[in-house]
Amino acid sequence: MQKTYSISDVAKMSGLSTRTIRNYIKTGILNGEKVSGIWQFTSQDFCEFISNSSVKPSIQAHRNGIVYDFMRDDKKETQKICIILDDILDEACSQKTIEQICQMINSYDEMKEDIRFNLEKHNDNTRILISENLNTIYDFLKKYQNLESL
Repeated sequence: MQKTYSISDVAKMSGLSTRTIRNYIKTGILNGEKVSGIWQFTSQDFCEFISNSSVKPSIQAHRNGIVYDFMRDDKKETQKICIILDDILDEACSQKTIEQICQMINSYDEMKEDIRFNLEKHNDNTRILISENLNTIYDFLKKYQNLESL
């Protein structure tokens, strides 16, 4: 059974608000399936959504905001790190990797991490931007490296 994502998951993974996600659903830019009154989206739905030229400016604005907020905050209470990871993935690998990354990011939410995350897809390039404490980033990179070796 394929993993599906909720509106909240899509919001977290794209960096957009749940209200914005609902507007994209209403306009038909984000496709999914309503099951028992709850929207569900596949990784393919998500990839098509973040690749949509109408959505990219909003996602890029969020990405820029993560970097700007990180740089502007000169009173951090804990050690933080912000990384930008560009990866070149063929289409088949990209879909699977994006799905695995989304699952990883959503698992941090379950652990109550305050992770700032952005994922963009441009042809064969996948850009991941993530900002959080050093231990969380280190954990993410270890998991990501394991994805790459599969």
